[in-house]
Amino acid sequence: MNQERNSMKYFIRMMICLSLFVHSASYAEETTPKASPAAEVDVDKIRERYWAQGRQSEMGVIQKRLFPLEENLEFSLGGGLLIGDPFLDTKVIRLSLGYHFSSLFSVHGIFQSASSQPSTALETLQSFSATADTNLPKQLFGLEGRINVAHGKLASIGEGMFFLDSFVILGFGSLTTETGSSTVISLGIGEQFRIENWIAINLDYRLYKYKESLVGKNAGNLGQDLGSRNTISHGITLGASFFVNFLN
Repeated sequence: MNQERNSMKYFIRMMICLSLFVHSASYAEETTPKASPAAEVDVDKIRERYWAQGRQSEMGVIQKRLFPLEENLEFSLGGGLLIGDPFLDTKVIRLSLGYHFSSLFSVHGIFQSASSQPSTALETLQSFSATADTNLPKQLFGLEGRINVAHGKLASIGEGMFFLDSFVILGFGSLTTETGSSTVISLGIGEQFRIENWIAINLDYRLYKYKESLVGKNAGNLGQDLGSRNTISHGITLGASFFVNFLN
């Protein structure tokens, strides 16, 4: 369990570092002066084009999104891991349909299906004619709100360019398990790599918290109600999003 927690902490730190590195690289690229032929530079024209006409209250760099998010419908498909119970290896398939009200905020309806197998730890326990009182997750339905906290771009090999959005996730829903269903809340972070106007690659992490009921599976407590416990699980998903822009 400690090893899994350390792994999750390492993954979260790597996600944060990746986001900071990508956006710092993007900022450095945008702010690095470009080489130009020896010619007279019209400072007033540059200021008029890139700055808010010199007014201090409106001063700011203008960088228009190449791929706008406003009024976009987003369909996402992905897969990944759900890490929580050390006695289970759980994989998930995730579907979502969302709407972007602006470049900063969107709402998504989600469906997630889980498939679990005994982990190496459970197989070892079963080799001694014992088992663990596990509770297999099955399906999750819910809603998520996402807030874009940073936007940038990153050059790839050659002349290719990726446009990036870093976002935070807050969601709630209903999780169905072997023993029933319960309310689940989620909190997460993610990166979206926009390749074209209609497609992007997603990498995200979510922390889930819910209360689950346990039923005994050992010979001494088989079928007995073992009460409930608060559970925290970690989800990592990789997938793709497809966009329909109603502005065009």
